[in-house]
Amino acid sequence: MVLTVSLFTDKTHQKKDTQAAKESFSHAGLDIIPLKMNQPQALLSTLPFMMSEGLWDDCKKAGRVRTLKSSNLVNLFPLIMDFCQLKGGVLLPTMRQQISFFNPFTCGSDNQNIALTGGSGAGKSFLVQEIAETVYAMGGKVWILDKGASYKKLTLSLGGTYMTHANIFLNPFTHLGAMQSAEFEFEFVDDDGRPVDPMMEALDNITALFATIASPYVPLTAFQQSVLGDAIVTAWERKGNQVLVDDVRDALIEIAGEESDRRIKDIAVQLKKFCTDGMYKDVFNKPSMLDPSVEITTLELDGFPPAVLRPVIFALMVSINQQMYLAGSRSTPKLCIIEEAWSLLSGANEQAREFINTGYRTARKFGGAFCTVTQGIEDFFSNEEAKACYNNSDIHIILRQGEGFDKYLIQNPDAFSPFEQRIIKSFAPSAEAGYSSARIKAGGHVTYHRFFASPVKRAMFSTEPKEFEYCENLYKQGQSLEHAIEQTSRHFYGKDIDAFNQAIGASA
Repeated sequence: MVLTVSLFTDKTHQKKDTQAAKESFSHAGLDIIPLKMNQPQALLSTLPFMMSEGLWDDCKKAGRVRTLKSSNLVNLFPLIMDFCQLKGGVLLPTMRQQISFFNPFTCGSDNQNIALTGGSGAGKSFLVQEIAETVYAMGGKVWILDKGASYKKLTLSLGGTYMTHANIFLNPFTHLGAMQSAEFEFEFVDDDGRPVDPMMEALDNITALFATIASPYVPLTAFQQSVLGDAIVTAWERKGNQVLVDDVRDALIEIAGEESDRRIKDIAVQLKKFCTDGMYKDVFNKPSMLDPSVEITTLELDGFPPAVLRPVIFALMVSINQQMYLAGSRSTPKLCIIEEAWSLLSGANEQAREFINTGYRTARKFGGAFCTVTQGIEDFFSNEEAKACYNNSDIHIILRQGEGFDKYLIQNPDAFSPFEQRIIKSFAPSAEAGYSSARIKAGGHVTYHRFFASPVKRAMFSTEPKEFEYCENLYKQGQSLEHAIEQTSRHFYGKDIDAFNQAIGASA
């Protein structure tokens, strides 16, 4: 093989550019030496088809030909080695400096659900927000279940709706009438090509929701679930969009009286705290505030009591699935992001796991996807609900991991090959490297990428306390969000901005 680098420069910048090239290749483990003679031969060796026209023997006589192992050789052909997506999406160059993009809806995976994990300082918040912004820019719909106001600036800057626990109400029947009367020119179908009845899907999801809130830790029997489904249909036929939890409870009591069955009455009793005279009377009875016409919606879950948090998550999944249907064509990208999924979905209930499986399948039928985010890969296996999210996701994204990664590898030695383990362990903190490293498994391919964020994006996406507080204070003082973000980027990354502007000016 003949290795040659052709550097195009001028006399003014020759020394500077030559040194920059030497340092760049040296950083990659290749030491290059400037050529003092026989430059025409070197230039010809870089041109296509020249070697087959007799130049090979000429280079061999000049001592340019080197023998390499095949394992070394393949790394010098990134066009062959790296699988690149060029269909648009988030710009994620590969670790061999090839241009590549990531789009969950075009990456060739069986489903578009994402399981994303990264430790503290890995840059996962940056990457997830970039994915959300990209889906929005593609004309899609985004819903974010947040905990800690990480997505507030992004949502408001895109003209979206930011909701806190004080105004999150989740009556699952609010939009059923719109679903029933919706008339689309197209028809939703499942993976087998069979038509999907949206009302049947919605009522099945609502039945699963009521089953989990009525009995969060002990699964209902098949008989109880069947009766619960009948009660929900009865309440819907009587009240339509005005159905309350009280109406479902009353229907259950009626059926229990007719059947003289205590098991049915037990379900009704367990729903009491979610009725209009119960402890959590507003959450599931007031009309849903989710608007299907809004492109990006963030729901801040801080402030909900722990006892009601998981039912709220499940109710949001039901409501968002309804929104995915009402958003229109299956070709419209629709993404729901669940931050800190392992803690929000904590529990150990087979019924809850089945609810998640059902919710994910429904989203897929309506052309939507879920993205669940955790601090470490081991968190996806800390409870059955989080594990269900992982198993239902065909796209796995792994950023820099914390100390729990070694323990996970001991318990799951075959999860990654030794080669993959070395690469993942080599991922540096984003603050040190200046970028985030990511392993993406999608569509049967595993690729490694780097994600870079501009100073403005860093200021907008950052969850680092000092940067977050600085921007929030400017915003509270009356500055526009755009100006507050720009001032924050200038305050913390002014040197980077100046260096970039200087480089642009020098090359102009």
